Amino acid sequence: MVVFRGFFCYHIAIVFTECCLAAGLTARTIHCKPFSPNDVDTHVVSMVYINEMNKWVLFDPNNNAYFTDKNDIALSPLEARYLLGHDEIKVYGNPQKEPDWYKQYMAKNLFYIKFWGNNTFGTDLVENQNVYFLAPLGFDVKRREAAYCEYAIKINPPEFRKGWTEYWEEIKGQQIILVSEEQFLQI
Repeated sequence: MVVFRGFFCYHIAIVFTECCLAAGLTARTIHCKPFSPNDVDTHVVSMVYINEMNKWVLFDPNNNAYFTDKNDIALSPLEARYLLGHDEIKVYGNPQKEPDWYKQYMAKNLFYIKFWGNNTFGTDLVENQNVYFLAPLGFDVKRREAAYCEYAIKINPPEFRKGWTEYWEEIKGQQIILVSEEQFLQI
């Protein structure tokens, strides 16, 4: 029996990103991933370029949340990752009820980031789309992605394995394109 599990952060972030694009804003959907391939609890958020601030700002539409520094300045994903590591960050939005849990959740999920090269309407449906990764130096993204697929195939019921098997096959042939922090922040 297949159980409908509702909307995931993936879908919500895509809708939010596309709404921003429709409003004329530069926006990107990003997949935040943890270090462990046995941690299938990843997270998908959006980042929006705010012209007035001259920078990207991370928005979590699934949790109706964003981060600021101690001076209440909204943060980019990289600034959030850095300040989460130093516990110098404020959370605004729904996670206010459990800000410590949310901070830990985002800290573990911002280990490395996956994103598409062309952010447009239907980005996730564009064929032959370049996929980029921002990861720590020396981290083997392809090996981790393959191990993640193997684990997901092992723990999921049969009706959910097909998608993971297809993704695993895609990863095997995919060129892993790593980017620097500067490249990640380009518009």
